[in-house]
Amino acid sequence: MAEVRDSNLPVPENQNRFGQFPVIVGIPIALFLTLLILGVSQATGFWRALGTGLIVSAASGLVGAFFGFLFGMPRDLSNRPGTQGSPSLDGGEVDADQAAVTKSPTDTGRITWANNNLVEVSDWLTKIIVGIGLVEFRQLVPWFAEISNTAGAAAGFADESAQSAFGASVMLASFVYGFLLAYIYARTIIAVIFAKAQNEVDTELRRELAKVKTEKAALATEKAMLEEREAVGQRRFEAVVKDLPEQMKGPSAVLAALYGAPPEGFTEAIAKARDLLTDPDQSLNPRLHAYLAFGLGQDYRYRQERAASPQVLKALADEAYGALEKALSLDPGLKPWLHGLWSREDPAFRPEEDDLVVFWDHPEEKSRFAKLLT
Repeated sequence: MAEVRDSNLPVPENQNRFGQFPVIVGIPIALFLTLLILGVSQATGFWRALGTGLIVSAASGLVGAFFGFLFGMPRDLSNRPGTQGSPSLDGGEVDADQAAVTKSPTDTGRITWANNNLVEVSDWLTKIIVGIGLVEFRQLVPWFAEISNTAGAAAGFADESAQSAFGASVMLASFVYGFLLAYIYARTIIAVIFAKAQNEVDTELRRELAKVKTEKAALATEKAMLEEREAVGQRRFEAVVKDLPEQMKGPSAVLAALYGAPPEGFTEAIAKARDLLTDPDQSLNPRLHAYLAFGLGQDYRYRQERAASPQVLKALADEAYGALEKALSLDPGLKPWLHGLWSREDPAFRPEEDDLVVFWDHPEEKSRFAKLLT
């Protein structure tokens, strides 16, 4: 069932904020038209005088409205020093949580600011107009009298005094009324429209900012969890490696060292691999040569991140290339496995097994290793 509204109930303030504005506009216009009709009735031609009066009135009113809008241009005072709060549409202020969005000491919680170029131009123009008007006031009076006589003559008044009275009255009344109307309109309705639009933009941007902050916090939490898991896994692995028998030798010891923390891990792996390769029984082990290349790849990345010289990096890449070449010459069947550890585009590639990827990411080394691994 539709709600029936009691006509005797008071109208909410937000609905009656500009309820009197039509009355303020209508009554002066009706009074002006009445006086204009009475005035033009004294002219030679009624319709000629009425048309001329309306044209002059419209022109003067538009000029007055321009100056009224110029003087009443809405401006934003919330970003000036000493302002404690940004007024909202309901008369309140932005709370402390919203004000904390930005870091400016004079900020009031607003995220965006309107372009105030037109406001600054209006300030300059009003000062210039007032200054020129005061200085040139004596010259303005004869000019206004001449324009008034011209308007009165165009309306059909024969007497010079009637011409002056008619023109001056219509022009002054229209100018003042247009000025006041535009000034009041700019200071009330336009100011509220600007404030409401700005508030809507700020609210939407604040909502998006809160969403971004929430997503950022979730990603930070997820990153912390992943880092913790990685650290736990690293500690468990190091504990397992530490508990391995001291006498463990062979390629298994090199592989275990590759999973150690850098730089100790790959340094130990390279040293053990080189030492084992001096043994004739181990020198023909293709996987041992591959493990040596893995350790050299880790060393290459470690030194590259610390801006090592190109000569040092080139020597490591050459030795790794030679180790892989030897491994494939002993067992060509290792190529798919090694390709999966080198190429990011290989379906078998895993980010956690990236000892050779450093040679994929380097353009020159990529082309060289591609001839060997593809």
